[in-house]
Amino acid sequence: MSLLRTKACCAIRLASLKLNYKLTSRQIFIPILLIINLISIYSFAQTDCIVDFDKISQKQIKKLFQDEGLCQHQDFIKLRSLCYDELDSALYRKHFRTFLVEADLESVWNMYKTISPKDTWRGKMVTFGCQYSRYDHQLTYLDNDFNGLKPGQMLFMNLRLLGGLVNIAVSHEIMEVNETEHYIKICYLEKGAAQGTQWIRFYKDSNKITRIEHETRYRSDSKFRDKHLYPNLHGKAIAEFHQHIKEKIDRMK
Repeated sequence: MSLLRTKACCAIRLASLKLNYKLTSRQIFIPILLIINLISIYSFAQTDCIVDFDKISQKQIKKLFQDEGLCQHQDFIKLRSLCYDELDSALYRKHFRTFLVEADLESVWNMYKTISPKDTWRGKMVTFGCQYSRYDHQLTYLDNDFNGLKPGQMLFMNLRLLGGLVNIAVSHEIMEVNETEHYIKICYLEKGAAQGTQWIRFYKDSNKITRIEHETRYRSDSKFRDKHLYPNLHGKAIAEFHQHIKEKIDRMK
């Protein structure tokens, strides 16, 4: 009988020790997880982060940077441009618009190359957030000086829809500024809803008229979006863009 009691007592103690061990493990493990999470958040904020979030007014652009971990130079450099692929041309849709400007070709071409993003992307629909440049590893904001359009410049902008009820961060990269043939090539950056290429081509119609052709080849994961939403929204966005440049050219006459 004594032996049975002894065994029972030992079993109870062992069960108690196991329970205490489990409770102790949980009590230790949960705070450790919290500490690790706090350290990760703190590290993102305190690392040599090149982004000055106070200079970016658009919440969705800030969110994009935070969600994708865009903080240091290498984070931006790793971003890929998703350009139009001729081998899969059947998968892309085409958007085309023509704009006329009453000015000679060289004046219009020079304006498009030198105008600041804060002057072009300042409308009701699209606003400029910041720009990262691959060629000199500089991140510039709305009020910084602009030294001209160059390949490797990545533009991060905010697309405002439904009167501001919906805001989407969009990003493009300048791929080519062709001085000989007078065209600008722009591709969509990864992490966005669409991929493809935009070409802005400039032609001399007469001594006082320049014709600008804006062609876009695009695709996304949504056929409905590509067919019914994108053409109208994209058309409005680029019309706003070209109108702002035209207005500046007119003011300089």
